[in-house]
Amino acid sequence: MSNNNVRKVNRSIVPNGTVRGLEIFQDTTDDKLYYKDGNGNVTPLGSSTVSPENTWEIPTVAFVNPTTGDDLTAVIGDGNKPYATIAAAQAASSTVFLQPGNYIETFALVTGKTYFSYPGVLFTAGGIVNLGTTLVGTKFLGFASFISSSDCIKLESVVLTDVVLEFDRLEVTGSAYTLRIITTAKSNVVINGNSIYDPISYNAAAIVLRGPLNGSLNIKESITAALGVLGFGSAAEQVQDFTVNCPKITQMDTYGAAYPQYSQVIIASGIEEGYKVTINGDLYSDAIGTPGVNNGVVASIYSASLGVLEINGNIYAGTQRAILLSTACNIIMNGSIETTHQAFNTATGELLIKNSTIIQGVANSITGSPKVWIYGSTIKSTTTANIIDHTSATSTLVIRDTDAVGDTGEFVNTGGAARAVGMTNVVSNLANDAAMTSLYTALGFTQDAALVTPDFT
Repeated sequence: MSNNNVRKVNRSIVPNGTVRGLEIFQDTTDDKLYYKDGNGNVTPLGSSTVSPENTWEIPTVAFVNPTTGDDLTAVIGDGNKPYATIAAAQAASSTVFLQPGNYIETFALVTGKTYFSYPGVLFTAGGIVNLGTTLVGTKFLGFASFISSSDCIKLESVVLTDVVLEFDRLEVTGSAYTLRIITTAKSNVVINGNSIYDPISYNAAAIVLRGPLNGSLNIKESITAALGVLGFGSAAEQVQDFTVNCPKITQMDTYGAAYPQYSQVIIASGIEEGYKVTINGDLYSDAIGTPGVNNGVVASIYSASLGVLEINGNIYAGTQRAILLSTACNIIMNGSIETTHQAFNTATGELLIKNSTIIQGVANSITGSPKVWIYGSTIKSTTTANIIDHTSATSTLVIRDTDAVGDTGEFVNTGGAARAVGMTNVVSNLANDAAMTSLYTALGFTQDAALVTPDFT
């Protein structure tokens, strides 16, 4: 098992800095775990019965082993005499070390304490649950996997300062929360892991982040959920600056079209004005719906969001809408979009699409947004529909350095009304609505009926 979020260093180049006189690291040459004490001594970790050079002896550390441990006979610093429960260990020491084993304990993190999980730590029930607490400098590090019928990580009504959470895998096997953090005051947290899998999506979203929360979620492999995947904020609990780094974020087709309103990869119900949520990674929807009918969407932004959502990655929406903007929130889309539905539907707010390849099956809709910009992109409409329906008298559409190809209809349809559109270096095989009003002295648009579809691979 490997967790690249744990620092890997060569034994001869131990990184500077310690955690209360103790540093645990993974060697790049043999993948073994070592610890460095306050005097610079480096010792391999593990059972001495497996390898004579290994040791479970670390001064001041409270070891836990759910199988061999005993809360009454445990000795601080001696991994051969561990505690049976995390609760007892954290009451005895500021540093808790979880040895390999099957854990079923539900416990609350304690402010200022450090926890480390050795490879093979598995929670099959229980998990981390904090309600109404303040955590400062708390670190839960290492290789723990939560494949649990209970809440994996739930921190509600909390205040977090310099908190770090690290794990190998989160997976719920019952009606429980996978990762849920709700803060009541300005907070910051860093969350590192290898994968998150939620086949149920209890309470609609696998990952719920609410309140004035700042920080990052860094997942090396993938995040996958049945319905909603990432839920940011609410009207009363708006998130602030938060970044998600994950190469693949997927919403499965677990429930088919039964719950289209929850078929969302990103549910942004509350991003505070002046702040930004950034997604670095590709978004996928495997949900099945009827194009133009199913109201599922990959990235959905609701009325309480007034900040910015930036997506740096591609959207593979399947039969779902890719982007639905129904609030004054602003969206920056840096990546390509592929869908048999709409690439975007904007009722309010502002949308910027840059350097994108867009394949769509239903006409995009601009019904009330103040401004929509499309820069440096290529658009391909695969059905007999207009490419863009621009029907708002209060909206402005600006397109630059973009090619567009459609089967029939118009490139920009304004419904026969004078709608404001600005174009510079734009080419399409379809004509625009004759009633369209140019923002510039001369519309920078060329109709080329022979325009061929570029390479969309």
